[in-house]
Amino acid sequence: MISLLPTELWLAIFLNLSQDALKALSLTSRGFRTLTLPSLVSDFTFQPYGVYGNHHYVTSWESFPQPEVDRSLQRLAFWASDAISPLVRSCVLEIRKHVVHRSPTPKHLLRDALFGSLGRFSALQRFRAHHIEFTQAALSAMSSLRLVDLTLLWCDFAKGEDVDDSSITLNVSEFSFHGDSKAQSRWIALLRTDNLRSLALDSPSMEDDIPSFPYVETLSVAINATQLPEIIPFLSKFPGVQTLTMPPLYSQSTPLKPLDPAHIDLRGIFPSLNSFVGPAGALSLFTPLSTIESIKVLECPTPQDLLASLQLCLPAEHISSFEASFSDLTTCQLAELFALLPGLRKLRLRIAKYRHHSSESEAASFIIRMTKEFIAPPGLTHLALTWDSRDDTPGLSEKELRSTLSFLKTRCPDIRVVWLDGRLFFLSWRRGEEERVASSLGKFSISRMNALFIGVQSSPIGCVGILSKFGGFHEPRGGLEEDTELNQEKKNTVVRRL
Repeated sequence: MISLLPTELWLAIFLNLSQDALKALSLTSRGFRTLTLPSLVSDFTFQPYGVYGNHHYVTSWESFPQPEVDRSLQRLAFWASDAISPLVRSCVLEIRKHVVHRSPTPKHLLRDALFGSLGRFSALQRFRAHHIEFTQAALSAMSSLRLVDLTLLWCDFAKGEDVDDSSITLNVSEFSFHGDSKAQSRWIALLRTDNLRSLALDSPSMEDDIPSFPYVETLSVAINATQLPEIIPFLSKFPGVQTLTMPPLYSQSTPLKPLDPAHIDLRGIFPSLNSFVGPAGALSLFTPLSTIESIKVLECPTPQDLLASLQLCLPAEHISSFEASFSDLTTCQLAELFALLPGLRKLRLRIAKYRHHSSESEAASFIIRMTKEFIAPPGLTHLALTWDSRDDTPGLSEKELRSTLSFLKTRCPDIRVVWLDGRLFFLSWRRGEEERVASSLGKFSISRMNALFIGVQSSPIGCVGILSKFGGFHEPRGGLEEDTELNQEKKNTVVRRL
């Protein structure tokens, strides 16, 4: 049976199977076992010990009872064997929290056994560790591997051990660290500066002088925007960054006031920056950069906060993609946003309506008003509006949805993707052939589609699927995509109603 298809096709089929299905298939014949084995053993997860403490601070490390330690050692011997270890691509070291058993077994026995066998995983590419203390032997073993991605969560060098890190270099291209700032500085010193391409850190320590990383293209620094002026010397170490993400350390209780671009000039620091992801208060600093094309706002309670930050800059014609979430939005504010971003081609907004006294933010009312006042940039190609509302405001009829789509296609001749998602109505359209739309509607049968979808209109230049009164889901292939979590929630709703 295996000879009926090329090996490449079998491997492509295996990508769509669960681990349980792969295990069952591997038991059917030696041939299938040989083909499925690399997929079954590509990811290795190991628990070296348990801990007392909370998520951030560990008060003590504890070993497991001796029978469990023996089973873990046997399991490690299997994964480190000559037949399995060359197939492992990913290794994750986890901890078991809230251990109640205090064992006389040395608490680092399993950890040391794992690091002693680490060199056998010659094809290892991804390594992730959580609350692990690294010894000299562990660091030496890691430096000998050809790792691509290294992620460390609250990890540090082993206490009480004199670790000589002068001869250790980690040749990874992607590094992510979350934890103590002093430990973070020690890990950064081990990274090879000419090999690193992606770096994700917590708030950097201003006291440490780190080397320059000229080839880093993706940088994520978890700070609050008020700290931005203080970390300019740190950011200047990454002149080749193309994508900068600034996730907040904690949620702001009050909206951040826009930073004054007259006091901070980032043009000499980020000459190649193409995409910015961060709070609205920092837009006044990054929008003037002529290289910026894409912006995603992470913290912006109201549209007024966003517009106040953008108004400090001249109209940014170079911004072609914009994404944000608000607690409310009016058509006048949308028009002002278009005026400030005249070169916009892709727009995605999420409106979470919690203030019930406002009627214009309701999805149906907003769309009806939008068809009368909508003035969009002439080059707009992607439009996605999603309302995360918990009320039961009446939705739009099929006729109104079709009329809205016709209006958008007329007003924006270059439009290719439209996504309008309200609680009680849904419209998804992508310019293209009918087969593409039909294949992207999900795994429902034709009879169920007919029961859910009011109608499917097709033409040589476009297709439209409209779902009304059901919390339907649909991802516009090739265009803006809805969040996976929201899609799954809506999918479950539809399935329950079926």
